[in-house]
Amino acid sequence: MIAERVVVTPDVLSVHQTYKDIDGNKLPGFSAVSGVLAKPALINWAWKQGKDGIDLGKSQQRAFDIGTAAHFMVECHVNGWVADLGDFSPNDISQAENSFIKFLDFWEGKFELVGSELQMASSEFGYGGTADIIARDKDGRLCIIDLKTSRAVYPEYELQLCAYSRLWNSGDVEMINGEPALRPLPSQLIDRMICVRIGKEESGDVEVHEVKWSKYADYLALFDHALSILKLKRNLKWR
Repeated sequence: MIAERVVVTPDVLSVHQTYKDIDGNKLPGFSAVSGVLAKPALINWAWKQGKDGIDLGKSQQRAFDIGTAAHFMVECHVNGWVADLGDFSPNDISQAENSFIKFLDFWEGKFELVGSELQMASSEFGYGGTADIIARDKDGRLCIIDLKTSRAVYPEYELQLCAYSRLWNSGDVEMINGEPALRPLPSQLIDRMICVRIGKEESGDVEVHEVKWSKYADYLALFDHALSILKLKRNLKWR
């Protein structure tokens, strides 16, 4: 008897996740913390949109929708689900499919899924984040994999992988149905931090970028300083 495959909708991605410590106190996510850091590439992109007479809000939303659709396709594939794409436009689906096909070239036969969209938080370090994929490679090494549909790999992506690796390695909290639950120390620590950048165009390339562990301590120091700045700005009600 063939098991019926589960059909899921994009809300499984929990895009606007709320993170909490074990006592229920809210914690900032990665994007809130990294938001205090300058992003020259994003500023240049926004300037170009304005120069070309393109509505920035609409352009950002389109890029977000395509990225969300691609992440959703990947999430469904690695978990054996059927993706309900009814919330996305045909054009967004078409470009997301280009990204998804490129992901399959990277993934198939090379990794074993451990978990996906894992929502972690730390009372000790004071933040939360959602890992796209935790998997083992063919050599048994544990990998944290982040999927991006951008035009380049930016330092923020490396920062994110380091911050999420610390969350995984430290155990502490896992968000389940919006509420914190104790997550014990993992039986295996992260060995590889991998960013997979996949283009949205048919002719686009696939870039597999691995973060060097020699950068790990400096990235975490930078992240912790950014987190301190965020807390101070919130205390001062900075606008």
